[in-house]
Amino acid sequence: MDAAPFSTCFTPQYSGTDAEAFTYSVYYPGYLHLHGNLFVSSPCTDEEHPYTNSLIIWPLLTGGYEYGVLLYDASIHEDDQAIVSNYAQQIAALLEKANARWALH
Repeated sequence: MDAAPFSTCFTPQYSGTDAEAFTYSVYYPGYLHLHGNLFVSSPCTDEEHPYTNSLIIWPLLTGGYEYGVLLYDASIHEDDQAIVSNYAQQIAALLEKANARWALH
């Protein structure tokens, strides 16, 4: 992984892309902050809409991880479980990529 454009000695950030065009990022905790995150996103397939489904992983100080997903669909509402269920395969693929990259358990 290479240093990200906004990486500094106070807040290191790294990113990279694998052979399948999945993007990975590591954001260390910022100055006086206690948490950073890991990030993996699907390949971009539409240049007009560059945002892709993504997984954010926050390592917890007590061990383990907290996960969040960003799903880009005009009809998604935070309470709409049916749509999230439709994306279960894509979320699973992102989790698989994250586990392969960072050996999360």
